[in-house]
Amino acid sequence: MRLIFFFLLATFSSLWVGCSQSDDGPISLYPDGLEVGGTGYVLTAILDSGNRFHLLDDTLVLHLDSMWTLTNCLLSNIEVNDSLVDSVLTLTIKLVLSAREDSDCPAPFFRPDTTLHLPIKEEWKRAREIRVEGNAVNELLKDTSAAAATTFKDSILLRSGSFSLDTVVTYLDSSFKDHHNFPRRAGVNEGVLFLVDSIHETSYAWQSMDSHCKKIHDACDVVPDTLWPSAWIAEDTAFVPVRLTCANDSTVYCLNADWVNDSTNLSEAIYEHKDTTWYVSNYYLEKIPECASLNRGDFSASLHPGYSSKFSRELYIPAKNEYSCGPAGLPQWLAINLSTQEEILDSATTTALVEQWYLATVGDEL
Repeated sequence: MRLIFFFLLATFSSLWVGCSQSDDGPISLYPDGLEVGGTGYVLTAILDSGNRFHLLDDTLVLHLDSMWTLTNCLLSNIEVNDSLVDSVLTLTIKLVLSAREDSDCPAPFFRPDTTLHLPIKEEWKRAREIRVEGNAVNELLKDTSAAAATTFKDSILLRSGSFSLDTVVTYLDSSFKDHHNFPRRAGVNEGVLFLVDSIHETSYAWQSMDSHCKKIHDACDVVPDTLWPSAWIAEDTAFVPVRLTCANDSTVYCLNADWVNDSTNLSEAIYEHKDTTWYVSNYYLEKIPECASLNRGDFSASLHPGYSSKFSRELYIPAKNEYSCGPAGLPQWLAINLSTQEEILDSATTTALVEQWYLATVGDEL
């Protein structure tokens, strides 16, 4: 075995010497050269982190994500071409690809991202909206009528003014547990509004089911009792166990773990259980300055009676020289559907909510 080892070692050493090169460094992956041209494409482009407004005096932040460039070292340049038509400024993203002789990129970095900071040019200030577009597919793909097509990525409104960031804390007292108290609101000039959308009567079918106790806990005077389900299924018949319980509440006839249900011993009759289903909705409403509008906000806080909920929102406050308002459902009101986390921009719906706001009873403060 020792002789075989020295023979293999000598053979490997001679091969290594035979394959050595005069110069150091990695072997070129493309000894005959690599010809690459055209453009890549970007899947996602976001302006100012998805804000609704951009102020004229601020630098525009453009985040590009999931850039497809074959490999990260083939990206030669990112071109941002602008086109202003009427009041809409369109920025078109072009990822220029080219091979460089001095670069070696054996391992691609898939879908890189980057952030561009673009100063607002003087000619851009005539725009009211900025849109970002990019080519839909890589132009290196030969089969494509859509190779040169552009796709919409994001948009933002261009305005002059300022932002006002604030946090609103709303407390819900115990009266919000009872749907009979609706409409009810928490807050004076801002807060949540609870409404009843509709009330439906529902009938559920059920049969009684015998149960027996494996181990009686207390000997006592017993009375029959039922264990009603916490949730009903309209398409099925519920089995309601009939159990025995002590007439005196201070004693326990049988522990819950010792009860055995007998699903083969059911009542012949099928009974009907009627229940009322309340469909309710809740909204965030706030009285805002004239012509102000929501820029961004977080309205995902849970609503539980007996607890406080915290919402954050940033308003856009237009400058005195601004000649347009909104977007908003009403000029002086912000309305958010808390179930869908969406702003209500329909004026009729917002007007109806404001009317309910003033009609609603006001909850207690913490």
